[in-house]
Amino acid sequence: TDELTPSPSAVFAAHEEQRLLLEALRRIPLDYQLALELYYWEDLPAPELAQVLGIPEGSVRTRLRRAKEALADRMTRLARTREQLTATMGDLDAWVRSLRDQLAGS
Repeated sequence: TDELTPSPSAVFAAHEEQRLLLEALRRIPLDYQLALELYYWEDLPAPELAQVLGIPEGSVRTRLRRAKEALADRMTRLARTREQLTATMGDLDAWVRSLRDQLAGS
């Protein structure tokens, strides 16, 4: 058997974590969605985000922090289990970037 092939339960768990993340993202304010999407999916650093959004860099950093807090709050409300929430929130930055890479590869 190929040790690199994920088990069906691992594939299902990853799908559920993706669903949770995307559903939570859809339920936060649009300005937070935009900031997170530009930061994670477009890989824009704070100075470039400030230019794109037309706001000071300090405001971008505050918006990103608040957006992550709002996302975490929504995910907490939407998670079906504590394990699902912990797996998804454990390293949110890495999780979102891996989702971005996976979506880009589709």
